[in-house]
Amino acid sequence: MNDPSGLRATSLQGARAGLVSRLVANVIDAIVIVVLISVAYLTVAGLTFFFDPQAFKFPKPHLLLTTGLSTGVTAVYLALGWWISGRTPGKQVVGLRVVTASGTSVGLGRSIARAAACVLFPLGFLWTVFSRRQASVQDLLLNTAVIYDWESHLAHHQSVIASSPVAPDRMGPRVSE
Repeated sequence: MNDPSGLRATSLQGARAGLVSRLVANVIDAIVIVVLISVAYLTVAGLTFFFDPQAFKFPKPHLLLTTGLSTGVTAVYLALGWWISGRTPGKQVVGLRVVTASGTSVGLGRSIARAAACVLFPLGFLWTVFSRRQASVQDLLLNTAVIYDWESHLAHHQSVIASSPVAPDRMGPRVSE
């Protein structure tokens, strides 16, 4: 259904995001990460070709190296996105933001811990289906929430959360489940 007035979006502002929104954002982020890793691989291959075109063969990195680098790139990508703006590019496209359970921005430490938890247990977001406050396993462990947020500036977002009579109720209880 088309909502040209934007009333539905306004009513969801600050509410916790559900499984489908998170899944779409995660798929977008996974695509971005695969593109980043592919560009890095092709850059290495290009440099190898540049320095010795006669003996060029595409690099065949070891599985352990590939897994470690992919895990590291993913963790840094997630942590930086959540620390800098509360969102990764996938969350930006979908209109989501990661915040603390009280609605403030997540700091560097919590962003790193959340990224590590997401890398170690990527399917933890599926818990949102069973959680009465739509919290993932990572949200429960680190007292965070993923909310709908179409605002472009975190400062404005924090003032909306603080002044909105709907947002605290929509965010659910602050105690862990």
